[in-house]
Amino acid sequence: MQNSLIVYGFENVFKRKDMFDPDESEAVLNYYASDVFLEFGFTSFSDFRDALQKAFTILNSAKIPVKNHMKIVFRDQNHQIYQDWKLSSLACHLLKINGALDNRNVVEYQIKMHSFFQD
Repeated sequence: MQNSLIVYGFENVFKRKDMFDPDESEAVLNYYASDVFLEFGFTSFSDFRDALQKAFTILNSAKIPVKNHMKIVFRDQNHQIYQDWKLSSLACHLLKINGALDNRNVVEYQIKMHSFFQD
């Protein structure tokens, strides 16, 4: 999958010019938004919802089909049904990088991304 970003770590190599290919077929939805919420220490559901909305907007603006990267699902936990999102690696990355700037994990991720993309 050369057209995907790796969400955790940067061990896989991809071609920069190919990473936002708008014609890519449906991506594999391997991630749950709720897992990112816990992993990144989001404390406010509203901040998390804002980050999801930004990821949605970015995909739309780039003419990348959102349905290929974000899908609403319903999950069961302790006999309670709740709404979650299944995400592609690209959507997961966008969610992490667009979180609230007072979240230390988000800021560290943004700095790591800058270091990764420096020439």
